[in-house]
Amino acid sequence: MASAVLTLSELSGSPKLPTTSTTFPRVAPVKVNEYEQYGNDASTRVKVHDYLAEEGEQMRAQLDELDRDLALMKEGPFGPNSEFIQSFPPDEREELLKALEEEGVTAPDIDDMLTAEDLEEVARDEKASRRLAEEKDTLKVTLSIPSKDKIYVKRFNKALHGAGQAEAKDKDYFTLWKWYLRCQQHVSNFAVIIPEDVWHFLWKTQTTRFYRPQHLAMLGKDMMKVDVPLEDRELVQYIDALEATGDIAAAAETWEAQKARLGTNNELAETFWMTGIRIYVALGKPQKAQNLALECYDHTTMVDPEVLVMVISAWAKSQSQTAPIKAWSCYLELRKRLERNEDEQTSLRVLGHVSGALLEAGRTELASAVFKDMYLLKYKSAFDSWTFFQDMAKSLPSSPSPSEDVVNKIGLASLAFLPRNFYNRFFFGSWIKWLIGEGRLDEGAQVVELMYERGTRPDARHLNGLVAAWLREGSPTSRKSAEDTAWAMIRERVEMVRKRQAKTMSGSAPSPKERTIDAAQIPPFLRRGAPAATIETFSILLQHYTRRADLENASRVTDVMVGPAQMKPNVFIMNHWLYASLRSGRAEEVWTRYLNLKETIASDLETFCALWDTAKACYTPPNSHQNVFPDARSLFAEMQGWLRIIEPKKGELAKADFSPELYEQIIRCFCLLSDPNGILCALYGLRESFGMLPHEEVVRLIIVSVARSFWADFVGSQQRRASNMRKMKNLHYQSAVKTLTEIVVTMMDRKLADGDMDPEQIEDIESRPAQELRFDVLTSFLCMVIEKRSKGVSDMSEEVFTAAEQMKTSVPREIFVRRDWDNM
Repeated sequence: MASAVLTLSELSGSPKLPTTSTTFPRVAPVKVNEYEQYGNDASTRVKVHDYLAEEGEQMRAQLDELDRDLALMKEGPFGPNSEFIQSFPPDEREELLKALEEEGVTAPDIDDMLTAEDLEEVARDEKASRRLAEEKDTLKVTLSIPSKDKIYVKRFNKALHGAGQAEAKDKDYFTLWKWYLRCQQHVSNFAVIIPEDVWHFLWKTQTTRFYRPQHLAMLGKDMMKVDVPLEDRELVQYIDALEATGDIAAAAETWEAQKARLGTNNELAETFWMTGIRIYVALGKPQKAQNLALECYDHTTMVDPEVLVMVISAWAKSQSQTAPIKAWSCYLELRKRLERNEDEQTSLRVLGHVSGALLEAGRTELASAVFKDMYLLKYKSAFDSWTFFQDMAKSLPSSPSPSEDVVNKIGLASLAFLPRNFYNRFFFGSWIKWLIGEGRLDEGAQVVELMYERGTRPDARHLNGLVAAWLREGSPTSRKSAEDTAWAMIRERVEMVRKRQAKTMSGSAPSPKERTIDAAQIPPFLRRGAPAATIETFSILLQHYTRRADLENASRVTDVMVGPAQMKPNVFIMNHWLYASLRSGRAEEVWTRYLNLKETIASDLETFCALWDTAKACYTPPNSHQNVFPDARSLFAEMQGWLRIIEPKKGELAKADFSPELYEQIIRCFCLLSDPNGILCALYGLRESFGMLPHEEVVRLIIVSVARSFWADFVGSQQRRASNMRKMKNLHYQSAVKTLTEIVVTMMDRKLADGDMDPEQIEDIESRPAQELRFDVLTSFLCMVIEKRSKGVSDMSEEVFTAAEQMKTSVPREIFVRRDWDNM
């Protein structure tokens, strides 16, 4: 076999060509392939296998893999592509990376890595440092940092400089903290070389408007390791940070060590003592916390009463046999100091916190007595615990101070006694109402259970308030508590109706609807029974289900209410039925339900809000052709008829509640039907019935409606000849809007001049004079549109009067006599 092709080795071994000065254009690199064949037979030619190319491909693949591994190594163990982060589910990775970034332990950015330029700079600095060291005395010891660490220190100093600027922001402080952590991780003994001023500046940057207890705890420990003394304020913040991060033992140890130093500092004493009390309360040492609280009053002049509230809460949670007595002695001490230093509102707030803490700890007897004191605080009654204690202590030979010994001698049962005349719904109802206002709903449920223990059956309105508050809170647990409570009340109502029927019909069995209410869903605090549901209970539950589009449960509430519960629906229920039908897309059902219920249920303004909302949905394309809802004129006449038959007091309330949004919705419905006669009558009717005048948005609605419906009457003849062209439709509309807007502005200017009005009166576009001017302009404008549409074929005034009669309103004849729209 002979090779007829020159090989690469032969090409490289051939003699070189002589070089010349001529410049040749650059060409692409030459690629040489080797082939073998038998003699001159080209059909036997085959390509020689290139082992070097195969080996090169393998080497390139290995290099790519090394590049990927290097990229992962640069990201570090906490990078987004690291094995540690990838082991978490995808939905948790972002949150974890964010938490790591806040602590400064995330993968460094590309800019943060040591680049070739950085290494060159470090080398230059090292050479300069070595040269300076040679010039100086060789016996002098100098502090040097390894070259590999200098770049981190340089970045830290850069961040330190940025954070020290007057315009520095929280982002600059965070960057400084990030580089502090990296220097601690990578630079050996970094904490040793930091000056004291830098330590204190670092602390200052971590005590901005964002509270970072983890940073402060770490920083404080680092400073103590290198014997950097913390300032007084920094010590207080450090102890507070240890407590916040859960290191209670270290916080207590540090607090005790600094007690002599900080306990008498006038600026920091209050915060310091409060922190110590919180620490020992968290450690479950109420006696120590109480001693500190009393000592706190001796060292500071302004002490928050919440100090003793924390101690009382700690005693309430204690399992000691003397805990109730100690808690009550602390409470009496608190009352003494409140009466001496605080106003009534502060006292009520603090006593509310005490009753809540006692109730949360299960000390219902003490909690009842404290709320009784809240109830009687303004009356200075003899039943008040502090007043009663003072009267009883006078007969004792010892000091009248509310100590544990004095409370023992008088007797806790006597001091925390709740008189029988407080065992009523009004007292407990006030307590529940106050707890609802404070957002302590679970404690309100405890009061309901306490009522049963005291032989007082709760009223349905108290539980309705709890149900509504739970639903407003919105959490899954709160929603379940609300629904279970409401259904327990409904079950009691059904049972009450069944028993009432059993008296008149022997052997009656529960209906299937009754069996759908599961007794296992009754919440624990209602195991002794529940008050029967009222119409308010059904209203709250129905509103909850309709707003969540839970039509199945909404239908279930409705079926139970009108069925086994035999509850007559009110207007609130009716309105929610109408809105439920509207939301489900059954507009025809809205009008049918209204007609069926209006004979037995008196409508209100909200009813017509629902009807006008439904009308808008029906008049808007593509639903406008279905004709499943009465026209706007009929609906307006229905509203006018309702307003005339309701009581005068309710009519005044309806006028007061009539909103600009409802006004706009009514006008919009007439605009969607392209009914200028109806719009004119509606403007007069709404002014007469509700005293409402159009606002600025109504003008835009009417102009747009006229322009869309009657554009051909307000564009030039040249444009009308092109009206068959689809692409000109938008131009016609824009031209009509422009023309109509100019007409309205001209009318307004003319009326403003003719009426001799002061322009300052209409500077506020929603003032009464401005609305009256707008009403006058719009009525004249609509008369012009109606006349232009009639084109003399019919009597314009008769058409308007016919529409007014249909809508049960009136339009004055003088508007057609003045004709102030001529020459427009």
